[in-house]
Amino acid sequence: MKKHIIFGIITAILLLMVIYFLFLATTKKELSFHVEPTGVMMAMVNERNIPLSAKGTGLLVAPNTVTLKAQIAGIVSSIDFVSGQYVKEGQLLMTLDDTKQMADVSSALADFTKSEAQYKRTDTLYKENNAVSQSELDNAKASYMQTKAQYDAALYQLSNTKIVAPFSGHLTLTTLAKGSYVSAGDTLVSLVDKENLQLQYALPESYASSIKLGQTVDFKVDAFPGQVFHAKVDYISPDVSDDNLTFTVRAIFKNTDNLLNPGMSVYVSQIIKENNMVLAVPESALSAQSGGFIVYVIVEGKAKMVPVQIGQIDKGYVSILEGLSKGQEVIVSAEGNISDGVAVKVEK
Repeated sequence: MKKHIIFGIITAILLLMVIYFLFLATTKKELSFHVEPTGVMMAMVNERNIPLSAKGTGLLVAPNTVTLKAQIAGIVSSIDFVSGQYVKEGQLLMTLDDTKQMADVSSALADFTKSEAQYKRTDTLYKENNAVSQSELDNAKASYMQTKAQYDAALYQLSNTKIVAPFSGHLTLTTLAKGSYVSAGDTLVSLVDKENLQLQYALPESYASSIKLGQTVDFKVDAFPGQVFHAKVDYISPDVSDDNLTFTVRAIFKNTDNLLNPGMSVYVSQIIKENNMVLAVPESALSAQSGGFIVYVIVEGKAKMVPVQIGQIDKGYVSILEGLSKGQEVIVSAEGNISDGVAVKVEK
């Protein structure tokens, strides 16, 4: 009898345990199917003016760049600058020993002065009473002209001992020092006008008819992230490159703050159509996927992924070329992660 009672108690306990676990499983199943929708914010696809611009890359160049070379051989007697210095037009940069040139000038001046006096006397005698012949006058004049040319040449050679800046700009590195010997044609230093720079860049041939002289060009450089500089188009190549089907454009940039340097890479954005009404959505609506971009719309309370083709970006908005229609709404933010098929609810 006691065994039957114990067996009954055990059976009852086991039955209660089975019922309890079945209850837990059912509750978990119900909970697993009850997921709160993700809160999202929406924006409407609408028309917006996003100017059409052409993009390109290129270089900053300094058209006013000159390599100063020695015109005569000689010894450097003074260097009146430091490498990298800014100098003004006409400023003395370097002097070569002028001992020989000064002597040549003195000798040429003496010959010139003598022949000039002789020519004047001969000319006077010829005009007053024909005391000299035409031939003697011609010889005196020829001697005068010859010595004058020799004197001018000596002065020119003397001027070559002083090297001056042909325009204002910055000097590059020089390896010369006082006492260095230079031959005619040797490089002394280079001078670069950094204030008047040019952008040289290439654009696809499809923009050839849209680029005009005088158009404003916006560009950026890696050295100043986020800062936009401005230039004006002053040259458009008349032909297209066979290699990459692009054409060259040049723009003038006034580097008054001396921030940029020749040789810097530039990233160009040139507006070619100011008024350009297109379908657009906020940039925050876009998600990158392999091979392109997507947005999410809501269909029957769930997020639906829609591939889109995008165009220009301007002031936080991106133009939509394909994939959406005017008046549709897209998800621009969410309280959690969004994926295709996730239940969502619109937050006001």
